Amino acid sequence: MTDVNIANFAFSAEFDKAIEAKVTAEQRAFEAQNKVAESEAIASQVKAQAEGEASRILQEAQAEAEGIREITNALNTEYVQYEMVKRW
Repeated sequence: MTDVNIANFAFSAEFDKAIEAKVTAEQRAFEAQNKVAESEAIASQVKAQAEGEASRILQEAQAEAEGIREITNALNTEYVQYEMVKRW
């Protein structure tokens, strides 16, 4: 005998349920992986936005501090000249 041909073969209901449960579990696992990837992408985007905002705030604070230093230096020079004129 070289070939066997089986006709009208059916799996048991339990076997069908097991296959269906396996497929369902694989689909749920795939959905969970997609949700994790989406959450990681959102977290990365939020982190990048926060870092950008922090950098902007730091640059503004540094610029304001530099401006205050310039004003202080200018006022100190003018104040010294004013005092000299007053005492003269």
